[in-house]
Amino acid sequence: MNDPAGEFIGGMLVALICLLVFLAGRPRGGYIQWLRDCPLWAKANMEQVEIKVSVKRETERALLVDFGGKEEVWIPKSQITDWGPSDKDLAQADCIFIPDWLATAKGMV
Repeated sequence: MNDPAGEFIGGMLVALICLLVFLAGRPRGGYIQWLRDCPLWAKANMEQVEIKVSVKRETERALLVDFGGKEEVWIPKSQITDWGPSDKDLAQADCIFIPDWLATAKGMV
């Protein structure tokens, strides 16, 4: 069961810890390396998976896609890192690249 309030508080705690460590002094390896290793950015660095889709509907923030499963799913555009064919608009894509955690959560893999 999802707990949006708990996830928000957890995210804020991670951000606060990262900020405190940042302010404590220059970390070994420099700030850039520290930012790369910071847990706050962990989701951005997760594995991407390619999913074959047929776009059914598009809104300003999401795509409704049919991926051959039992039902169509909404995918936030902010989570789509690439699509193919690349010369086409996102709404005309026949495959999308999304984080593995999202594909798993939506039952796409």
